[in-house]
Amino acid sequence: MFDPTASFHRCHSYFNPDNVAEFSVLAAIARLSHKYELDELLEATVRRLKQTFTSRFDVWARNDGFERSPFSVSLSNAIEALNLFHTLGRLEMLPTALYQCCQLDPHYLVFGAPRADGTPESLGPEDLERCLRAQNALSHEDILVALAPSAQPAAACGNPHACRKWMRALFLAVRNDPPPWLRGDPLSSFFVTVTNTSLQQGRLCTLCGEKLVAGVREHQRGVWVNLPANLGMREVEGWNEDEA
Repeated sequence: MFDPTASFHRCHSYFNPDNVAEFSVLAAIARLSHKYELDELLEATVRRLKQTFTSRFDVWARNDGFERSPFSVSLSNAIEALNLFHTLGRLEMLPTALYQCCQLDPHYLVFGAPRADGTPESLGPEDLERCLRAQNALSHEDILVALAPSAQPAAACGNPHACRKWMRALFLAVRNDPPPWLRGDPLSSFFVTVTNTSLQQGRLCTLCGEKLVAGVREHQRGVWVNLPANLGMREVEGWNEDEA
């Protein structure tokens, strides 16, 4: 017999941000608590999931999407997450899940991906169309983010010749032969990492590095604000606002 109280106590450790948790487990708890109307358990699970499937850019940037998520989650979980948030009616969590679906291999978009227990998860027709239509817009934004580091050196640049040379080299690489890391993922931290690495290697001065990182993040914030629209979604209430 299903015991809601016992289930809540068994699940409680998953809500501690210091404890390791798997997305598949959190998703299963969310489905069960939704089915049996265990509101307290459901809200606790949603709060944990929102640590990654967020509506705030600063949280996304800190986590680098799924890379530094406070719980274990991978790109293969994106379709399950999207379908889960549809079921729960959590519209503010749909854009991040749908954005990650756009990063999936076409095979998974068409044929779906299984849950940890083997249950198949597939995109609905509307979400599949959103993904396919959004990929062009996201690829365009990705190029704009890539070109952000091609700005002029900072006014007080300590080594304008070296900094200008680095920026020019990146600009030419993107313009003439788009590299494989331009894959329609404009919210990736790739260019921030490239800039920080070049700083450490002495190929950029500190002022130019800080200026370039700020430029990339500023453009990404704009991408984030417009993300629901680029994904073909209607306006999402509370998107990019501080959560209570």
